[in-house]
Amino acid sequence: MPKLILGADGGNSKTHFALADEGGRLRAFVEGGPSNHETKGFGPVLRVFRDMLGRALRQAGGRPGDIKAACLGLAGTDIAVDVPQTIRHAIKPLGLGGPAEVFNDAFIPLFNDRFRTRGVVVNAGMGLKWLGINGKRTHMIEGFTIRGLKAVAIHELSEVGEGIGRPTEHTRALLRFLGFKSHEEFVERWDFGSRVRPYVKPVPARAWRAHDEIPRWLAKRAARGSRGALAALDRFAIELVKGTRGVIDTLGLGRLPFEMLLSGSVIVNIVPLRRAFMRRIRPFAPRARIIGMRARPIRGALNYAAHMAGWQLPAGALAERELWYPGNRP
Repeated sequence: MPKLILGADGGNSKTHFALADEGGRLRAFVEGGPSNHETKGFGPVLRVFRDMLGRALRQAGGRPGDIKAACLGLAGTDIAVDVPQTIRHAIKPLGLGGPAEVFNDAFIPLFNDRFRTRGVVVNAGMGLKWLGINGKRTHMIEGFTIRGLKAVAIHELSEVGEGIGRPTEHTRALLRFLGFKSHEEFVERWDFGSRVRPYVKPVPARAWRAHDEIPRWLAKRAARGSRGALAALDRFAIELVKGTRGVIDTLGLGRLPFEMLLSGSVIVNIVPLRRAFMRRIRPFAPRARIIGMRARPIRGALNYAAHMAGWQLPAGALAERELWYPGNRP
């Protein structure tokens, strides 16, 4: 029977399982439902895992005991006590043949291209998260106090509406995009609206939909040279630096050479933002090598599992298209 490793990437919308062998070949790749225990509980998560593992093992022609090591990056694994609880209730019942380690899903991109003992991940996509490793020490920042890109853009509208800032072509364009007639109307409805005042018109559904599209809207305007959009991206870069510095300072990485991996659709796909962030973080991490992620996080889980199993994967391993973002496969 084959010797296998298991990598998993579990989130709020879906979960991926992948099996690979000692030769670095992908033997199975399956998708399943969400696996965040915070919203589902461990019982439903275990059912998702059992279904996915069964399908993956059928593809690979193996059994649970053939899995020599497993690395699972799971949303909701935020504090230390989450790990033993997840292993007890959702991993151990699977009957794997080797050890399993569970981390937050932000951790596995650290090993996206290879196993490393020193590095930082900056994750800016649908959410924000920072995680680093230095030897046996790790540190994660959830970013509860750090504003996302949409919040940075909206904050500027609120400042203008309250008279702190001045209207610009950029803020007027953002108002039109969201469907408001004036900065004052925006503040009244968005900041003070009908959630607590039924006599104020509610924020229309189209405004909430447009709000979700703000990152792409800013990216398009920045590509056309909009100073306001570029300034908004730069303000968000400052927010990203706050979280990154927190990890760097906590782990003592500031003067050391290390690799910083950029993960998430916002920072990976918006080139002006990435440039602004790299420029602003450089004084605090002068010896860092900054890398944009090309492969999906689950590839990092497989690389970590291979290290757990004591395997040295050959050059060119884990090259199957399922493990890479479109257009980035080597």
